[in-house]
Amino acid sequence: MPEVAADLLEAGFDTPSLRRLAGEWHASCRADVEELVAKMLSELGVQIPASEAEAKMLATRQIAREAIAGLKNPWKAATELESIWGYDLWHHEHLANIAQLLDEPHWDAGNGRRSAELIAELVENLALLGARDN
Repeated sequence: MPEVAADLLEAGFDTPSLRRLAGEWHASCRADVEELVAKMLSELGVQIPASEAEAKMLATRQIAREAIAGLKNPWKAATELESIWGYDLWHHEHLANIAQLLDEPHWDAGNGRRSAELIAELVENLALLGARDN
């Protein structure tokens, strides 16, 4: 977290807790900075997710939006989503579609759809995820 805080300062964000967190280079575990992180997020107006599932969905929407905006390769975005969700990926419609698209070139090599078709479908599913509110 100190590295993240330093990056935020460099990007132009500034709060007392953010400055203090950026200087906490000797933190050895999450507990060492947890209270300071919560205070920093509050000062920045960032709401802490209520659950792990909510945090995963927030990260999912951000990754999807970056891919849609052309800031991230769609295949890389899909791989990141797969690593965030693990097996739970298959319990969400659009995430399951993305997982199937990731698998298709491996299972259907030579007989499957062209890369352009897979990318178009991947981007479509990422757009649906990026537009979600929950």
